[in-house]
Amino acid sequence: SGLRLRGNPAAWERVFTNLFLNAGQAMEGDGTVAITARGTERGIEILVEDSGPGISPKILPRIFEPHFSTRAKRSGLGLHIVQTIVARHGGEIAASNRPSGQGAMFRITLPRA
Repeated sequence: SGLRLRGNPAAWERVFTNLFLNAGQAMEGDGTVAITARGTERGIEILVEDSGPGISPKILPRIFEPHFSTRAKRSGLGLHIVQTIVARHGGEIAASNRPSGQGAMFRITLPRA
């Protein structure tokens, strides 16, 4: 309640659409995607988590690189675009595997509007 993302709504729609599409493709079937947001002392924190297989430690450092993809016939731009949009809004995004060991987690941190 009371949290507002500043900036272009279409850009934020693209951020979340890209994250949701990646999660859906990684799960290859049934699964869940959860999004939570909370205010922090410094701003806003948004978590997008899925119940898929997680991200291989070998590729984790590269997933935001332009044209990097683990799937043939994909542009590899989705997560790079996400990172670019978040950075334009003064924020950061980090990817990791969920502490439970099942699924990926993307953490967006943004300064207060």
